[in-house]
Amino acid sequence: MILLHYLSHYHIILPSLILIYFSSHVVSAPLRIPNLNLRQEQEEERQSHNDNNILKVYVLAGQSNMEGHGEVSTMDKTTPMNGTLLYQLLDPRTRYEFSKLWNASRWSSWPNIQVWFNEAGKEMGVNGSKVPGVNNVDFSAGDLTVGFGTGGPSGNENNFFGPELGFGVGLNTSSEEKILIIKTAWGGKSLAVDFRPPSSTFDEDPYCQLPDCNPYKVGHFYKVM
Repeated sequence: MILLHYLSHYHIILPSLILIYFSSHVVSAPLRIPNLNLRQEQEEERQSHNDNNILKVYVLAGQSNMEGHGEVSTMDKTTPMNGTLLYQLLDPRTRYEFSKLWNASRWSSWPNIQVWFNEAGKEMGVNGSKVPGVNNVDFSAGDLTVGFGTGGPSGNENNFFGPELGFGVGLNTSSEEKILIIKTAWGGKSLAVDFRPPSSTFDEDPYCQLPDCNPYKVGHFYKVM
């Protein structure tokens, strides 16, 4: 449902893993001349899709680590706490590596990379997200930047971040490329119970026993995710 907002604006691409198998067997076959006209048509079709109308979608799902508990600029009295982004930015040993996160007088943002997160303050979206909903009330969304950690920008005052920050910055190869990162995460959940997938509901499971865990039931947060 989250994608409905974007469908009318972009040609959506869901990147997937492509496995290529190589065989040592050589099979002789008649020489076939490729259809040059077909290749030309495919190339023209590819070029006709303006890159500005292509939206790449990535889904990040998990528990507390995916929520994001990395701290941006927490202070230890008068100096940035060791390990925060601000500390790394000021430390000569790591300053260059983290410099792309700072833009003159504020934390950098990437308008071509949008983030959607199920948390907004105390709202965790535990029973699914409202569509369309209200930004910073029912969910958190906006340009990629710091703050999309636990609780979202409205809940953590832009002082927490998660994997979406490094992931998004790493993906950003061109300001023209449009990317949407959908982040669904809830901390303190069980893989055996809360995130139990349908493929694990057909047999008994020694690690999932009634009454605490039903091995034949799909996890609530797997379905919400």
